[in-house]
Amino acid sequence: MTQVAFLPNLAFSEDYPPPRVSLLPGVSANTLAGRREAVTCSAFVGQEDLFSSGRYALAEALSRSGVSAGTRVLLPALHCRVMVEPVLFLGAEPHFYPVTSDLQPNMNAIREMAGTRQVIALVLPHYFGFPNSAVAVAKLCRTLDMRLIEDCAHALYGFTDGRLLGTIGHYSFASFWKFLPTPDGAALRDNTAATLTQLNRRSLRDELRGIRNLFGRRSRSVRSVRTPAPSIANNVPRGASDRYRCNAGPSRPFDQALAVRSCLRSSRWIFQNAQHAFVAARRRERYREWLRGVRDLTSVRPLFRDLPEGVVPYAFPLIADNAECVFNSIRGQGLPVWRWEEVAADAVSACITTRQYRSALLQLPCHQELNDDEMDWMISVTRAAAKACHR
Repeated sequence: MTQVAFLPNLAFSEDYPPPRVSLLPGVSANTLAGRREAVTCSAFVGQEDLFSSGRYALAEALSRSGVSAGTRVLLPALHCRVMVEPVLFLGAEPHFYPVTSDLQPNMNAIREMAGTRQVIALVLPHYFGFPNSAVAVAKLCRTLDMRLIEDCAHALYGFTDGRLLGTIGHYSFASFWKFLPTPDGAALRDNTAATLTQLNRRSLRDELRGIRNLFGRRSRSVRSVRTPAPSIANNVPRGASDRYRCNAGPSRPFDQALAVRSCLRSSRWIFQNAQHAFVAARRRERYREWLRGVRDLTSVRPLFRDLPEGVVPYAFPLIADNAECVFNSIRGQGLPVWRWEEVAADAVSACITTRQYRSALLQLPCHQELNDDEMDWMISVTRAAAKACHR
């Protein structure tokens, strides 16, 4: 069986104060319409293949592509660990193609890798909701006789070249829990046939637990962001020095049983009845506020400086020069931020962007349930950290 060595996490949530705002949207009447509406901004609403999470939808897409033991799959060098797990689950070999500083795929490298190895499929993520050369990559995959899987985990909504994201590759999948207040859920789209996966229903216990977790995902009160938070001395979290180690495994390893289970019924209902147009418009509005808030800073910069029409962001990706200082400063104030730290060692050695962005690419909240006070607070905290950490 193929083994992949992953680099360790650089930081741990227990070393920081609890987040003062929610990284993901909570339940709100703004999001839930209570009725179905015509949806023109997403290729996934109306799909019936609904898995518990994106990793299992990806596993199914890979399987339908013909991926099995002994075959090879091309993955981007910048990734989260859960993108690699389905490949390993199927007994295939992951190989990592380099990406540019704006996260576009290196087409020459893909040609070279596909030409020297028996590659069955290529996974192309639309990072943070921004289209990622899908039309060009689809053409290349046809030339090289590879299956293209669009990873729309960050792109539940959006267009490119007049087409909905998720309709260009042979298969695509999206994680709707990243955009909507659902306890779980991912949709698989098959653009080659009308095949449906026979998924098992979840137990009543799972359903009740999901509803409880759903209402526990509310944003914290606005008053909390107005109360000063304790600073972290020297921008280093307490106890961090002895925690820079390799994890034994992911927090939620690939579960073969969940691979054949559907998402929760509450998640399905919310996904089909959400006000998708509102969600898309509000996320774009919050992204533009972030752009205005950091545009004059020199020690941090947006990964994407513009917001083209048709793009619906998942998060606000920010590149920090003095990354550890900025990260620790904003986490120390209770501002939630994600990074892809636990990447495959082979990917880091092959891609300079991955080496840099593993610590420097900060993913900040940009969802529809953030209110004005929370946005002002997050921008203020980020600006203060960027100025304090300026080298």
